[in-house]
Amino acid sequence: LLLFKCTELFQKSNINPIYHNGALVNFIYPYSILKPANVTATEEILRLANQIRVKPVHFISTLSVFDLSKYSQLQIIPESDPLNESQGLVGGYAQSKWVAEKLIMIARERGIPVCIYRLGHVTGHSKTGIGNTTDWLSIMIKGCIQLRMFPELDMMIEMIPVDYVSKAIIAISQTKSSFGKAFHITNPHQIF
Repeated sequence: LLLFKCTELFQKSNINPIYHNGALVNFIYPYSILKPANVTATEEILRLANQIRVKPVHFISTLSVFDLSKYSQLQIIPESDPLNESQGLVGGYAQSKWVAEKLIMIARERGIPVCIYRLGHVTGHSKTGIGNTTDWLSIMIKGCIQLRMFPELDMMIEMIPVDYVSKAIIAISQTKSSFGKAFHITNPHQIF
């Protein structure tokens, strides 16, 4: 129903760019459960972008598409990486976003102007702190405070305030030279 209303809106207005941030984020669910929200919805967005007149698509993705052992050895992952390998990608979320990105790349080859924004862990607003309090990192931090203990983690976590992320996406999306490229929006200062 929502997609139908969006299609109707695009047909009747001059709305041009599509910012596709819709996703089901869950690190436990398998690919089969996440596919409708993360892959099939992306297919529908690309169909919508091609109706009446071509509309640019700004696809919000994740750095999780690089969770392969191949990438863990690298200091820098190039934004231009074609994501040729998915074998060894762990978890339905990362797998479904990888497939969705490949659809976006195919659309780019077929002439739809696209940008991919790969985000790290998005946290609350830098001034107000307002953000998602039910994601895994927020729950872990709350647990650490309550327990007055901190787990030993063999991983680095970077956090990016939501206001920074939204401003970066808007600024990049308004630059015509950004089309056809991917952008990693991350914090170079990691914690844990």
